[in-house]
Amino acid sequence: MERLRLLESVVGHAKDAVVVTEFDDAGEPRIVFVNPAFTEQTGYAPQEVIGQHPRLLVRPDGDLEPQLRIRMAVEERRPVTVELLHYRKDGSSFWVENNINPVTDAAGRCTHLVSLQRDVTERKKVEQELAYQALHDALTGLPNRTLLADRLQQALVAGHRRGNAVGLLLMDLDRFKAINDTLGHKAGDLVLQQVAVRLATALRASDTVARLGGDEFAVVLPDIGGLDEARRVATKLLSAFDAPFDIDGLTIRIDASVGITVAPLHGDDSTTLLQRADVAMYRAKATATSTAVFEDHPDNDQRHRLGLLVELRDAIESCQLRLHYQPILDLRTESISAVEALVRWQHPTLGLLNPGDFVPLAEETGLVRALTEWVLGAALRQERAWMRDDGSGLRVAVNLSARLLHDAGIVKTVIDALRHEGVPAELLELEITESACMVNPQTSLDVIAELAAAGVRFTIDDFGTGYSSLAYLKRLPVHQIKIDKSFVVDMADDMNDASIVRSVIDLGHNLGLEVVAEGVEDALTLQLLRGAACDYAQGFHVARPAEALPLVKPSGGRSFL
Repeated sequence: MERLRLLESVVGHAKDAVVVTEFDDAGEPRIVFVNPAFTEQTGYAPQEVIGQHPRLLVRPDGDLEPQLRIRMAVEERRPVTVELLHYRKDGSSFWVENNINPVTDAAGRCTHLVSLQRDVTERKKVEQELAYQALHDALTGLPNRTLLADRLQQALVAGHRRGNAVGLLLMDLDRFKAINDTLGHKAGDLVLQQVAVRLATALRASDTVARLGGDEFAVVLPDIGGLDEARRVATKLLSAFDAPFDIDGLTIRIDASVGITVAPLHGDDSTTLLQRADVAMYRAKATATSTAVFEDHPDNDQRHRLGLLVELRDAIESCQLRLHYQPILDLRTESISAVEALVRWQHPTLGLLNPGDFVPLAEETGLVRALTEWVLGAALRQERAWMRDDGSGLRVAVNLSARLLHDAGIVKTVIDALRHEGVPAELLELEITESACMVNPQTSLDVIAELAAAGVRFTIDDFGTGYSSLAYLKRLPVHQIKIDKSFVVDMADDMNDASIVRSVIDLGHNLGLEVVAEGVEDALTLQLLRGAACDYAQGFHVARPAEALPLVKPSGGRSFL
């Protein structure tokens, strides 16, 4: 009896809301107890909720995923933690972290649920603000290049499904540099802010206008009738520049040039549309016509590619390249054990370009060796900055082109780079694709074996998407295989993908290899990977790629970015 009074005192004075539910004869949960913190949190008195279904705190149109996770956990008689948007008695909303523990009887049946609900509204606000900042331009508040790419991809998928066209407009302000040079950057910033307002005002709510960088803007037009409608929107946007701009009492006029592309007429993927809109925009500038539609002349893409190739040669030598690092989580220790180095090109006019925009071109022309040498040197210099006094630290992974895998000279290049930067070989991982290994198996084996003997680790990337011989793969001195994200990203919803992922994990372990899952986008996928005994996880849910941060050295010895 004394223990019961003590328990009631503890629960009664707890700062977190405590809710006990009991399953009725129909198997539905009914609230049988709430503590004072629940009333303070929700505004409901105990007599108003006793006997009610706990769903009175959520909306019917709320997120179903956490509710499904709760149901699954109850069926499996295990605890679960979810985040839910709850509603108070007065209709206001707040976020809770809900820790739910099932209570079973002697027969093993789940009879009650004990929920501890902590208000995490402030934390969610901070998370949402950080997410907003990551996807929006700080100066104008418009979506940035990352969010634009996501919106464009969504529009393309929806357009393909519905049979509708999607427009992409690329706009560049004419002679904007003169404003910065004569009036100063503050005036230039005011111009960009006013341009952003005018463009957003001229568009539909379903359209997206983004600032790509500098004085360049892009507009996604989902579900349009076709090219004529895209032209009309471009003309409407340009008309927004008819009125002069007032910059601290100074009246100035600004013109712009717009390049127009429409899917599927000019391409059916975001990269192609952006490149072709860029070509059209520069044509509009060159001809002083304000707008131009991409014309699919055979030499258009070739001229653009040749131009990028020439600029890439200069970019490698003129510090235009950047490395971003994406952490890899060790699921056994819950620590960051490695990072993947991802190259970006800070193009002076096109903005920040992803590897897909220029690495294939480098591979086709042989420029990939110079690009790889730059990436390797930059990654190892950063690794040296991360290293501890005892020579340990995060491993850094660098992608190795198939072209270089068959170049015996790459062995000397890698070893010389390690010696020059003073980095132990075991802190370097080279990622290669399984298909690359099969182009010239013996040469690949010799290169990998020589570097592995020196201590360099190897990972087979995009495993499951290429073609390979398991009899050959087991001869390779590799340490890891990385499951392609196309299987991982949908494994929580697709039983076939989940089965493939589990099978690859088992295969890797049977071959004595560690397994990395890339493309981890949510907590449920991470939980499934833990259950399947996957060794490492990589993806936006773990961490997005970012420029290097200082290495923190906790007392426990684990390494984090």
